[in-house]
Amino acid sequence: MIKKFFNWLDDRTGLLSFLKVVGERRWIKSLMALKVWPALMLFLVVVQAITGFILWMHYSPGSRSSYESVYYIQNVLWGGWLVRGLHHVSAQVFVAAAILYVLKQIFFGLYKAPREVVFWLSLIIFFFGLGACLTGDLLAWTQNGYGATMVRVKYLTQVPIVGQMLFELAVGGGTVTTLTITRFLALHIGVFAAGVIGLLIFHAVCDARAEKKVLDEDLASGKITIPAQNEKSCGGCRSTGIARWWSCQAAINSLVCLIAMVLILFFVYGHSFNNFGAYSETTLESGEVINPGQHLGAPLGPPADTDPTIPFGTARPEWSFRGLYQYALFFSGSISEFILIFCIPTVVLGVIFLMPFIARVRFGHIFNVAYISIFSIVMISLTMISYQNDADNADFQQTEREARETAARVFELVHARGGFTSEGALAMLKSDWKTQGKVLFKQHCATCHQFAPKDEKAVGPYFRLEEPTAPNIYAMQTKEWMAGWMDPETIRSSNYYGYKDSQLVKGEMVKFLRQDLPEIFDLEDPEEKADVERMIGLVTETLVAESVLAAPRERTPEGKPVGISEEALEAYDILSCSNCHEFYHFGGNTKTGPSLTGYASRDWLKKMIADPTPFFKTNDKMPIYYQEGSDQNRLTLEEIDMVTEWMIQTR
Repeated sequence: MIKKFFNWLDDRTGLLSFLKVVGERRWIKSLMALKVWPALMLFLVVVQAITGFILWMHYSPGSRSSYESVYYIQNVLWGGWLVRGLHHVSAQVFVAAAILYVLKQIFFGLYKAPREVVFWLSLIIFFFGLGACLTGDLLAWTQNGYGATMVRVKYLTQVPIVGQMLFELAVGGGTVTTLTITRFLALHIGVFAAGVIGLLIFHAVCDARAEKKVLDEDLASGKITIPAQNEKSCGGCRSTGIARWWSCQAAINSLVCLIAMVLILFFVYGHSFNNFGAYSETTLESGEVINPGQHLGAPLGPPADTDPTIPFGTARPEWSFRGLYQYALFFSGSISEFILIFCIPTVVLGVIFLMPFIARVRFGHIFNVAYISIFSIVMISLTMISYQNDADNADFQQTEREARETAARVFELVHARGGFTSEGALAMLKSDWKTQGKVLFKQHCATCHQFAPKDEKAVGPYFRLEEPTAPNIYAMQTKEWMAGWMDPETIRSSNYYGYKDSQLVKGEMVKFLRQDLPEIFDLEDPEEKADVERMIGLVTETLVAESVLAAPRERTPEGKPVGISEEALEAYDILSCSNCHEFYHFGGNTKTGPSLTGYASRDWLKKMIADPTPFFKTNDKMPIYYQEGSDQNRLTLEEIDMVTEWMIQTR
């Protein structure tokens, strides 16, 4: 019954007869190693086609939907991280296989007649593979993908006369929008992916014709003979110079494809090794520890921000473009970008395309081998230099860590809120204190204030300055920070009043601690010194308690703050703090220092950031950031809330 079915199927379709012809195909045995690479590339294309179709079914192109749909695939869809990882890594392996295939043809002289077209097709397949990677890079709509794409397409504007038109044609207008994403999706699937499949088929046809021509010539010249008894058996592969697809070549191809799949799965599962384990786990604000799964599959950075003020300095291409990227950095500014990016690479690649003709002249093949060897060494060296430069660049490493933290923060916000808001992932980050607060602090505060612990080796979201011009405001709500204001030596350090061009280092507070306090109290007397230290400790603890208040304390009918001991208020008065600082209207009325009511609390910080003038008698640096009714405000109330929360929460 089964045999009848297959006979019927072959009679109607000719499929089995075709497979039999393919299985019995003969070629020179020395080409068996070369045959592995097209088979591997075909296998990788099948993997990408299957995984790409699954991704396509869940992908929604758009500036407010691309990242969100990829996030869904990565973190919500069952097995989505695996599908996405397979698609991404197999594309990289495809490019590597195409490179090795081209190199093998050149080094072994397999680009010569009658294989010229086969060689050219393999080069074109390689470039189509690069094109698929380049267009796919933007589709996730991450900051790195957007930045890298913008850098690349901006080079089009350097083309004389038609440069701007080419740029607008590539992005679908004057700027990158949703239309750009849909255009890149169409190019990714309809041009490059479909083109690779078509080129591989055409390559197979041309390759078969070239093999038959070489084999017929060798048989006619007697270089290869086929014993009659082995003509249709696998033994012919061992006793002659003839190889067959079935079963010798098929077995080798299958083994190579299996090894490639194991390698791909290793990178899919081992993604955390390439990202320093940053996504191994995430702790939510609630204290819940979760595993976002971003250490698996392909990396997913923070969503793209098209704000033109956001720099592209940390955007990097895939490994296959790192050499070209470093080459552009080396010579940028020395010659025109049109010559640098378009003319020189075109000439270099043009020589490679002409190699079948160059090989026809004497020593042509030797020249080709030497040329491609030097070219390969240069590109490998440039690639290694690029990665090493990034590894040695502390700013780049810090920015990379911040990007990973921001990506993990997206997961935290989505998990905490039960999904994305209607505005999308970027809007969620823009209204998030943990990410936006740092951006605002860097933009408005970090030019003067340091925000970093004393341990200079500590790694975190800190800001350090070589010459600060304002106090270090890291960990303002801690006892250590509060006590620093009441230490005659610490207050003169750069973390407090000893910063560059400080007018306050010679002010009343420093004078009081260094001169007036020793005159009021006999600090040489151990008992009196201990009593002063006890009072300073009481005042410090009182200020720490103020910093965590949601609102100022209620007051008794006598005007004293509720919850503060008489002993602490007495210490506040004895140490003469009330002479300069208001504290619930306790003490005198000649206030020259900032109010200590609710000192360093959220409410106090928000008011001080908005308008510092009521807080300081002497303030020649800090500007007003917000005033009700003003059209010159530097920050909104929402932005002040975010930067305040970031300052309080960051440790």
